[in-house]
Amino acid sequence: FFARAARQRVFTPTVFEGATKIEPPQPVPGHIPRPSWAARPGGHPERLPDSLFAEVKSPEAIEKVRRANQVAARALQAALAAAQPGATTHDVDRAAFDVTVAAGAYPTGIGLGLPKGICTSVNEVVVHGIPDSRVLQDGDICNIDVSVYLDGHYGDNSAMALVGTVDEEGKRLCEVTRRSMEAAISAVGPGVPLSKVGEVIHGIADAEGYAVIREFCGHFIGRELHMSPIVKHYRNDDDVILRPGMTFTIEPILCEGSNHCYQWADGWTIVTLD
Repeated sequence: FFARAARQRVFTPTVFEGATKIEPPQPVPGHIPRPSWAARPGGHPERLPDSLFAEVKSPEAIEKVRRANQVAARALQAALAAAQPGATTHDVDRAAFDVTVAAGAYPTGIGLGLPKGICTSVNEVVVHGIPDSRVLQDGDICNIDVSVYLDGHYGDNSAMALVGTVDEEGKRLCEVTRRSMEAAISAVGPGVPLSKVGEVIHGIADAEGYAVIREFCGHFIGRELHMSPIVKHYRNDDDVILRPGMTFTIEPILCEGSNHCYQWADGWTIVTLD
């Protein structure tokens, strides 16, 4: 599960397109099994059959997803510990990479079109920030998104790193985003419509004066990283009814101000518009 927050207020931008250097990805040891898409140009997974929509997984598949997520969680904790003032987001990526490959798992960013294993989204970056030479500053907030491939299944999680001493507005944004995620987790279960996720998160965002980013959603997960249906974090009328054996992510992104955003020329980094 995830909680993401994008800082967006009247202030001088803190990230600048093309201003930093992106190092090549770390080489993944040859003995670690690769996802099938890793050998394809552009790293595009194959389209899944319609029969896997809202897949109900076997106990064996759920156990594999659980193990992959346990590795992803350990890699995320290492990355969070590395996110200190003076460190670069490349350093953060390397911390997650080392834990991932030590567990025999594959860092899924590499080969999936990204030049790095994880995403690090700082301040006004909404999602898909690429680890680079930017030095983390005291007061930054940074979402760290870690996913891994292990034994044919995926684990996926993220969290906000509060770098050094973060101001009260930044801390509140992160706290409300996490609270909305936890409330949505508590609200779902067998027989509950998937739309409950968006109802709960959107309600908390409205009450606290934040906007919900709509372009990026949670997703079902298992034998592929991104499976259907998507999990919307805003009010919707999706009619999927949850059943035991379904596995999916809840990853709300809340922001200050408007929820409009745009993409950099790198094809990945998304930043708030205002």
